[in-house]
Amino acid sequence: MDDILRQVMTMQDRLRDYIVLHDHSLAQQLRSELEHLEGEIESGKNWRTIQDHVQRIKTMSLDAGRQGVMHYDHADDLKDRCDEIIQDLRKLG
Repeated sequence: MDDILRQVMTMQDRLRDYIVLHDHSLAQQLRSELEHLEGEIESGKNWRTIQDHVQRIKTMSLDAGRQGVMHYDHADDLKDRCDEIIQDLRKLG
């Protein structure tokens, strides 16, 4: 899980750089969801719970790209990172 936690922390850093509309509600939700996900990983939540959370973040990232909260290529990068985390979580299960 340490590797997954590092991946999430990297996503948090990238999100700060990627967001164009910082005051948009979706940007705030994404930041909050990533912080919440970090807490779930640190507290040792079930991998399926974490996987569901990553899936929600993936969907929100794509929505952010469509709504102009971030550039679409950045949203796509976050989606790819979410997919990598989901694959890693499945290996744990």
